[in-house]
Amino acid sequence: MWSKLRRVSSLLDGHSTEIVTKARDAFLLRVCGTGMAFVFSTLIARRLGADGAGLYFLSQTIVFLAVALGRGGLGHAMLKFIANAASAKDWDTVKAVFGKGLFFSSLWSATIGLLLWILARTLAVGVFGKPDLETPLRWMALAVVPGVLLIIIGESLKGLKRIKSAIAVNGVLVPMGSLVVFVAIGERYGVLGAAFSFVSANIVAALAGGCLWRLATPDLVSSSGGEFDTRSFLKSSIHLYHIVIMGLFLTRAPGLFLGVWGTKADIGVFDIAFRTAMLTSFVLNAMNSIIPAKIAELYQRRDMELLDRTIRRMAFVTALLASPAVAFFLLMPSKVMVFFGPDFVRGAPALAILAVGQFVNAAVGSVGFVLIMTGREKILRNITLAMMLLVVALSFLLIPRWGVVGAAWAGAITAAGQNLVASFVVMRKFGIRSLPWPRFLLPSKEALAESLCPVTRKAGEPVNPPGRKR
Repeated sequence: MWSKLRRVSSLLDGHSTEIVTKARDAFLLRVCGTGMAFVFSTLIARRLGADGAGLYFLSQTIVFLAVALGRGGLGHAMLKFIANAASAKDWDTVKAVFGKGLFFSSLWSATIGLLLWILARTLAVGVFGKPDLETPLRWMALAVVPGVLLIIIGESLKGLKRIKSAIAVNGVLVPMGSLVVFVAIGERYGVLGAAFSFVSANIVAALAGGCLWRLATPDLVSSSGGEFDTRSFLKSSIHLYHIVIMGLFLTRAPGLFLGVWGTKADIGVFDIAFRTAMLTSFVLNAMNSIIPAKIAELYQRRDMELLDRTIRRMAFVTALLASPAVAFFLLMPSKVMVFFGPDFVRGAPALAILAVGQFVNAAVGSVGFVLIMTGREKILRNITLAMMLLVVALSFLLIPRWGVVGAAWAGAITAAGQNLVASFVVMRKFGIRSLPWPRFLLPSKEALAESLCPVTRKAGEPVNPPGRKR
């Protein structure tokens, strides 16, 4: 893997090499975090069995949705605004964005967490028909506030290009803490022990994230905070709010609907297959930790040719590095699933299907972030909404009849479809081809110039970071 990254980086320009180099540096952290998350999932599967794993993973999925509701679009908005302000060396605005984002997210996530705690029994009995889901779900509700805060802090660190710190907060500390606590004291308490491990790990990660932010921004302590257009910030957050909620629902909907129509064992088998298939897009996730700030930098300079070249090359790199994983999951899915225990072997077809969907997702590249970082959040929202409606329709059509395999088809089709549609839109909007779309589909020079109008229309006016008052 390291030799592949070195060979690829020798073929790239300065900007692409910067991304690959930082991705290589971040890769080790991602490997550690993903490895510990994989070991934790394996322990859950082996110690709790398919039924216990199903209860834990269903509770965790509900909490992930609650965290998405709690943070909304603030995480991506803070990444975008902080990246733009930091590239202009506007540290007063950086402090203002972080402070307001932290305040709004804390207030809203506390409300969401309390509602989840109150509604735990209604969800467990009335929606999913599984009374033994209530207690672990109540425990897991305590992770909503720290889960939101660590994401907010992690995205803010990405805006400053503190990639290692951001990955440590968002990708390493929670699986590491969950694994350590579960092995030390949680295993003897079954599903509740797993829930306690997850909650305590989120609390520790959020506290550590706050310390890492202070270490990364010593100059902000003496800063008074600049003038900042809160309305502009919240407007962008609202558009991104829909994207985050719908995007997570899009990813988790098959598992949720399987929780309604399937057994606890079905949920456990599908979730293990899903988490394993996600290893296929592991490299894309590593790239997405670095590339948004680079997209913001190049777009601020209006260097669309270089942005096009960078996105295409990064898509090629992710496809190349993801190919061994998808090949392994396609050729030997049963051997992979039996590793988690004999109850999980029936999830082999689901693993193969989900792996193909994730490979397409990885091969298309970071097109979603192109839309976010260039202010086209509404377009991404509409794409995500269309795919969300599609996953609901496919879930109703396939899951009652084919169970775990039907859920896998619903997840794979929509995961691949979202990025394929976004890639086509990015090509038509900016002339950026992350896939080899036919050249006759490229926009005309006039259409491309019009797409860049929002900033360039006012001749002679400097480009200010979004959110700054002129």
